[in-house]
Amino acid sequence: MRINSLTICNFRNYQGEHTLDFRLSDPKKNIILIGGFNGAGKTTLFDAIKLCMFGYQYEGVPLTKSQYEQYIRSCWNNKAAQEHDRRYYISMEIVLDDVQPVYTITLRRSWDAYDNSSVKTFLFFVMAVLLRL
Repeated sequence: MRINSLTICNFRNYQGEHTLDFRLSDPKKNIILIGGFNGAGKTTLFDAIKLCMFGYQYEGVPLTKSQYEQYIRSCWNNKAAQEHDRRYYISMEIVLDDVQPVYTITLRRSWDAYDNSSVKTFLFFVMAVLLRL
């Protein structure tokens, strides 16, 4: 399994939409390094991946509905909330390349954290791709 891309929108310190492309240009060089100063958002990227994949069980232990909603509201970018930008989601494209056929999966979790409510939408899209060698 590998992550092709990650898109986060108004999540923690990332205001607006940001897409990171993790596709490898050379399969022999399969390590991606993420660096930055303290507070730059490195941990936020990994938390976004966990949250997108596992939802309310992102830490391995299921959260109650109120704990999950509180966490989601706390992660909404403050400036986006102040500017009434309701876009708030995490999306990622995953490739399962250890099976035949190869599957490309798109996961997307979006929330409406406006007015102290948290409505979660989860979209799961799978596309099978046959390898042509």
